[in-house]
Amino acid sequence: MRYLLILLSFGVLVGCMEKKPEVYPVTHETCGPEDPVKDVDVIDCVPAAI
Repeated sequence: MRYLLILLSFGVLVGCMEKKPEVYPVTHETCGPEDPVKDVDVIDCVPAAI
């Protein structure tokens, strides 16, 4: 029981940590809420069947 409480409190602390802003890997520009890449689905990355 004690280990469960320790694990839960650790999860809460990690969840409350401030996240780094998301950036693009090449340009290191911060991603914004209006970026068009947020509308990309996995199916958009699959090559068309021949």
